[in-house]
Amino acid sequence: MAPRVAARPMGTVLGDVSILRRLGATGARRADAHARVRYHRHVERDVNPPLVTENAGIFRFRWEDEAIDARVEKIHQTRDTTFAEWRIVSTFMGGSSLIFHNNVNMLSAQVKSSTIKVCRERSSEVDWVQIVETICEAVLERTRQGEPARVLADVVIPEGMDWRLYPFLTEGETTVLFAYGGSLKSYLSCMCAVRVALGIDAEPGNVLVLDWESNEINWRRRLSMVSHGMGVAEPTNVWHRYCAQPLTNEIEAIQRIGMDNEIDFYILDSAAYACGGEPEKADPTMEFFRAIRALHRTALVIAHQRDDDKSTRPFGSVYWRDSPRSTIQVRKDEEHVVSHDGVVDVEIALYNRKVNNGRPFKPFGYRVSFFQHTEDHYTPGDWVEFTRADVSTNPQIASGFSVADRISGVLRHGRTRVSTIATELDIPENVIRATLSRMQKQKLVEKLGDDWGLAAGTFGYPQYSAT
Repeated sequence: MAPRVAARPMGTVLGDVSILRRLGATGARRADAHARVRYHRHVERDVNPPLVTENAGIFRFRWEDEAIDARVEKIHQTRDTTFAEWRIVSTFMGGSSLIFHNNVNMLSAQVKSSTIKVCRERSSEVDWVQIVETICEAVLERTRQGEPARVLADVVIPEGMDWRLYPFLTEGETTVLFAYGGSLKSYLSCMCAVRVALGIDAEPGNVLVLDWESNEINWRRRLSMVSHGMGVAEPTNVWHRYCAQPLTNEIEAIQRIGMDNEIDFYILDSAAYACGGEPEKADPTMEFFRAIRALHRTALVIAHQRDDDKSTRPFGSVYWRDSPRSTIQVRKDEEHVVSHDGVVDVEIALYNRKVNNGRPFKPFGYRVSFFQHTEDHYTPGDWVEFTRADVSTNPQIASGFSVADRISGVLRHGRTRVSTIATELDIPENVIRATLSRMQKQKLVEKLGDDWGLAAGTFGYPQYSAT
């Protein structure tokens, strides 16, 4: 064990600081620093270094031997000093006994001395001098440092793109999923939550739903139905938080939840209520995305689109399109809803309207099947299933598919003539012929007499395949 150095009595330090009021601001800071240096030379040095974690601006310190946990958050800097909210607890014998909870000026020797005194009165067996100084120095150093600059040539580029869940969620980035109301955005988001939570063709992680529109009961129903539809047990690592204030007002509480539960993936439902202002304006939109960025995690934002809006971006400011790394539009077939054996089938198409990293995925679709034992309420055992479907020939939702994709969809049902393809897709014959000629050169289709069909061993233009 390292030799122990006798600590100077607390009164000496307090005596050094008592004249601060007479020194003015500059003199006070110099005396403050001088007092801390003098005191450092006399403190005990045998406290083991803590385990320190930092997530989204919240620091956690854990001294295992001393059974002390400290959390520092709400850090803000002024011209002269740095303040933060401290919460220190004793975890002795597996408990959680509060020792200290207050705002702390981390550059004031007087404030630190009073903090040490309070902590020592409640737990006298701990070297509070070193613990308090360790917290201050670590937080101040990290806060002043900020994010370090890196030489780009030294940055290792991973092979392929780092996905949390392809093609919906790029790891560490924000995706906006938008559509008209009632287009199954929440169910689709819940499917993403289940796959991430259980690691089904996804990087596994904990999930937090931030809900401005509904409540925990409705999200539990969705979670149960989607899990049953996938044939898996409900994940136990999906959290829900009811939200009533704008994200910028809630962000510190959300950061605490994220740190406590090691959240990897956030779902925000929905954008208009969470942004804290008029979504048509730039300022509240940019503040919203800055708050998401402070989470340092993968996020999926559910957004809306006006019923009369034929555009390909979310409702509101242009920053709803420009701020996220990817936007995905959902289109639902409102006219062709098929019922059979108690199951209701609905088709949706997904379009990657904007992407910053890599190239957009090709449009693809799902057949979403709902089964409920009774029509008027949820019953345990009800389910919803997402099945990959070819929707390229569905005129209600396939207008965003390329002509080649739509032709491929028709030819998957067998060989046919140009006139038949044109009629089914409502596209002029000359456009169909030109597209078929291009596809023939790419060896995707072949002609036999007057009929066209897919080339042997191909399915036309390749599309993303999802389970």
